[in-house]
Amino acid sequence: MTETESLELLKYHGYNHEDLENIKTKQGFLGMLRPFQGSLYEKNFHEVMSILRTLSYHFRDSHINRQVISSFWSICYFTRSWALDEGGMLRRNKLLSNEQIEQLSSWIDCISATINNLLNDIDVDQAFESYELYLKKG
Repeated sequence: MTETESLELLKYHGYNHEDLENIKTKQGFLGMLRPFQGSLYEKNFHEVMSILRTLSYHFRDSHINRQVISSFWSICYFTRSWALDEGGMLRRNKLLSNEQIEQLSSWIDCISATINNLLNDIDVDQAFESYELYLKKG
């Protein structure tokens, strides 16, 4: 995946693409949660991790791309506030199963840990260690 493709795809997943009617916006990482249709799409998680790998150098640059940070932050923040926090709309309305909550929590923990590692200048392969462990559990 090229950097340009990654940036475009990240905007869909972070729900900050100008084309809100695009199926990728509606079913992307945040789009699948609002409105929640009962299903989580693991492909979204893998796409976000692929995008993160492609754009990983952005987290090491002294001038961080605000669009990249904003999109990843949106994915993590809104997933936590909508789905993982007990008072979040999806949990409060009992729209998620316990398994779905665990799944989302695992994905967000993995994304967050990887970003944290990249920001702390950890080697890229090491930065993705939690994702590699996730894949091995598969």
